Amino acid sequence: MRRWLPLALLVLLALTAFTGLGSVEALDERESRDLVTAFESTNHREWLTPVFAYEPFFDKPLPGYAHEVVARRFLRRLWPGDGGNLHEVMLSRLVRGALAVALAFAVVHLGMQAFGVRAGWLAGCALASMLGVPLATRTDGVQLYATLLAWLGIGRLVAALTGATRAAGASVLLGWLALGAAGTTGGPWSALWPVLGFALYFALARHHDGWRRLDPWSGAFIVIGTCLPWYGLMVAIHGPSFLAHVPWFPYAAGVRGSWWLAAPLALSFAVVASFPWTPLLGAAFADIGARLRRAPAPAVPGGPLDMEHREHLLLALSLAALVPVALWPGPPLTAALPALPAVALLVGRFVDRVLDGAGDPRAITHATRLPGSRCSAPCSPHACPRPRPRCACSRRCCSARSGRRCSPTCAVRARWRSRCSCYRRRCACRSCTCACCPRWSRG
Repeated sequence: MRRWLPLALLVLLALTAFTGLGSVEALDERESRDLVTAFESTNHREWLTPVFAYEPFFDKPLPGYAHEVVARRFLRRLWPGDGGNLHEVMLSRLVRGALAVALAFAVVHLGMQAFGVRAGWLAGCALASMLGVPLATRTDGVQLYATLLAWLGIGRLVAALTGATRAAGASVLLGWLALGAAGTTGGPWSALWPVLGFALYFALARHHDGWRRLDPWSGAFIVIGTCLPWYGLMVAIHGPSFLAHVPWFPYAAGVRGSWWLAAPLALSFAVVASFPWTPLLGAAFADIGARLRRAPAPAVPGGPLDMEHREHLLLALSLAALVPVALWPGPPLTAALPALPAVALLVGRFVDRVLDGAGDPRAITHATRLPGSRCSAPCSPHACPRPRPRCACSRRCCSARSGRRCSPTCAVRARWRSRCSCYRRRCACRSCTCACCPRWSRG
């Protein structure tokens, strides 16, 4: 199975990141606004301030439009096209697709270092098939770019904690530099939520030695030094008007909603964006919780983190990635993209444990039972395991006679008048059908 996983990942990325890029123009106002902002900022030689409608527009940091500049300045010369808007949108989505591929392989590399080769490839396949990745490829390149940089930094910091690298100091330095680049690209929260995730894990696990290994004070100076050039110039040029938008990057132009909707919004975005792996994520959480209840509390390692502590670290990172979603004004669904790599890694780890025989395989069956029952079109003969009735109509509704709940497929088929034309002529069939469809019993 392991040798087919790289091919499966490539097929999934081809289907989700590069299919139908030039079929339609901009899908929403954010995508079209980013294209116009990149066009006006580069054509008018304004390489410091993002410009929209010939006015300074502080919705995202200007370095976040780097992928749009690459599509406009380089790919357009290599692939001229017809010069229409659809061609420019397709080139921009092509660059975003490349960023999605890089994010998927970054998750694969992190999963291999943390949980093994097969778990890494499974995590990459899970991420490539989630709903949030193709949606971000089409509409939100800035969040995709910032998420890639943030998880590259997390990968370097985790490698230093797990002992997967020989030069731990250089790995920590690269990790903090990547977080600084994420803050310059997507705003302060793109660099702060990984730090919040590490802090949450270290506080709950009482792993104070991990903080010393990551050297957070030096990391803070590195992140600030990376972000300071552009942010300092903007503060010097625009002053308070720029500072008022900085806490809300990269969605500063959104409309602020009610504060009490913040937590439900973040949770619902994570559930929808991680589809179709949301039920399996619940099974992975249940598996981790069951192992925590069965085993005594694991001792905090003095050296590299063990497997269970790595899972707990990913749980903390997934929770921390949802904090900005609750604070951003009017965030789109792609705002939950930073949490998806952690979700994919947990799902890949859980499936890998099940394939090794360490996990309960019934958890996968239970997790997929609800989507399977809702999406099943044919009526399976195992849905009603009863002796075969006499007539065709009562065969579909045999569970009604036994007092059990009829399956949704049986109920839908029983309501087809063309397939149940005999229910008025036979009393037995009529009573059986009306048991599943009470609306017919009144007419």
